[in-house]
Amino acid sequence: MGLATGTVSVTRYKMLGDAKNPSIQQLNDLLDGHRAAPFKLTGVAKTEYYGWVKPLVSLSHDTDSEDSYWDMSDGRYEDGFFLRLRVEKRRVPSTVLQLVYKQKLAAEQEGSDKALTKTQKKTLRDKVTRDLLGKCLPQIGYIDGFWRDTTGELLVFTTGKGALKTFTRAFHDTFADELDLHPVPLTPPVLGLLSDDWPESDKLAAHLDKLALTLPVAGAGSQMAAH
Repeated sequence: MGLATGTVSVTRYKMLGDAKNPSIQQLNDLLDGHRAAPFKLTGVAKTEYYGWVKPLVSLSHDTDSEDSYWDMSDGRYEDGFFLRLRVEKRRVPSTVLQLVYKQKLAAEQEGSDKALTKTQKKTLRDKVTRDLLGKCLPQIGYIDGFWRDTTGELLVFTTGKGALKTFTRAFHDTFADELDLHPVPLTPPVLGLLSDDWPESDKLAAHLDKLALTLPVAGAGSQMAAH
């Protein structure tokens, strides 16, 4: 997924908000706490885990591990920053979960006259799930993006709905929310906007409200502008 595949699909976003040209130091401060932790084969009890890793543009020039220290300057390229998100997904087959849970439940109740309560059973099932997830080998994927901070544009090199949702959630948590930026996908209803309209959210709302009258889904205008 992303640039390394050799075939690239692109989803474009335009930023609403006044924050432009944040400093490298400011971006590094925001990045802290959102870098991917060093990769572990086991011991991660989450169905999905993601974090930022050293961008691909940097990996092409050195042999450092993506887990080695890096900052936003490593992704700087011309008028923006390359971003790379590592996504790990783990899944416990339901048949395995059920089998192990029943074994643990039988062991807990052995020698006792009282059956476990509903709450105790849920606690046990949650513990079994965490233990099994921690032993699962993950599926690893990467999502690449390019953020033109000077022009307020974001390119994400995928069109997959799930991947876009994960990438934009990570981008919001790391940068957009703190900088008061609001990425809006460039779908057909907003492609007709003039560049001067973008900094004015009320102009965007008015434009979309007019377009909503011609679209099958009523109310699309104000709702999109609000995000």
